[in-house]
Amino acid sequence: MKLPGETDYTAQSTETTVDRLDHALLIEFQRGVESRVSAGDAAVERSWTPESMLSELGLMRARVSEILFGNASYRLVALDGGDEVVANSTKRGLLGVLSQDTLGFIRKFSEGEYPERAIQEALANAVGHAFHQFQDGDIIVEVSPSSVSIANVCLPEAGHFANKWFSRSHKTLNPVLMEALRVAGFVDEMGLGKKRIMAESLRLGCPPPRVDMESAGQFSRWKLHLYPKTESGSALKLLETLRENYGDDQKALLSLALVLWSKEHTLKGLRSFVDASSADTFLEVIDDQRGPLRLEGDNLVLRRWAKVRLGYGQQSKALSKAEEDDVLRRLSNEFGAAVFSPQDFRRLAGFGNSQSEQVATQQLLKRWKVANIVLHEQKGQYRLARPAGKSLEDVRQAIEAILKNLVPD
Repeated sequence: MKLPGETDYTAQSTETTVDRLDHALLIEFQRGVESRVSAGDAAVERSWTPESMLSELGLMRARVSEILFGNASYRLVALDGGDEVVANSTKRGLLGVLSQDTLGFIRKFSEGEYPERAIQEALANAVGHAFHQFQDGDIIVEVSPSSVSIANVCLPEAGHFANKWFSRSHKTLNPVLMEALRVAGFVDEMGLGKKRIMAESLRLGCPPPRVDMESAGQFSRWKLHLYPKTESGSALKLLETLRENYGDDQKALLSLALVLWSKEHTLKGLRSFVDASSADTFLEVIDDQRGPLRLEGDNLVLRRWAKVRLGYGQQSKALSKAEEDDVLRRLSNEFGAAVFSPQDFRRLAGFGNSQSEQVATQQLLKRWKVANIVLHEQKGQYRLARPAGKSLEDVRQAIEAILKNLVPD
């Protein structure tokens, strides 16, 4: 078994010998490799030593060994609520970034519940994608009461991939190092790390992670922020409903992310989250009538039922004009010329079955009947009298027009 001989910095030849490497980190790496290879693999049957393992993988005199098991350094920093440093240690051998010691440090100084798998992915991404030629990649794990931040030095063009959480596009400067981590089970298929970090955060009920790009002289600093689980649990309630609506976990996660992002961004403002490989998926989710958002001008607006799941907006039982138009579009798309019931109306409008919501439904349907928007076929059965506003295709075209220049060339 050999790793690819890519000509990158981590593959360069060095004079490093095994006695200059951290034995504990070598053993941890070896265990990872042995757990991944077939039980009948000849190399394992020969009872590897750390040195024979590195030789078998083609890593014995490659710079990647110095980075993972040698003197390459990283820092663990903890801050209190006033941003005062309460712990600051420098450690050697970047495989240690992925160790239980680092996870223990995060648990000790963080507050609240974090998605551990997302943290592990973020740590692995920092080691795998850092620009190791400069200060060993300058990896810093910073823990505060409100967040966990993981930073590394990178080239400025890495900013193109920042916050593209649902894209599989990626580029690594360190293919040999990344393959070494994959062989030992520290990372999975390349390009999935970002999606997993986002997915695990949302599944636990945490706010979406965020990447900031900071200047570091001629280089940049990639700084990933992870946040603890929120106490309300409202996002999880919405996620459960989205899973039922879509029957697709990935669409449900993307929809929830859009809901949370839309609090701070217009549709045009979503530029930082979209690239060419993920734009079609965004479009599909945004104009899906089962989704939690509707287009209003250049903004994404929460549907009433999504507001109810999130715990606000349920006090008023009166629909706004825009909400009425949205319900009409949804009735038209789901039922066309077929009959629908007041229960169908309440479902699409985001109403529950309380007495006040039933009364509000009857009052609105009565008003629509007078305005010749609906026909009252018989008790409990209504039919649309004419098409209701824009068709789904009209909405899609409107969104595409807004997003026309959204994705960078």
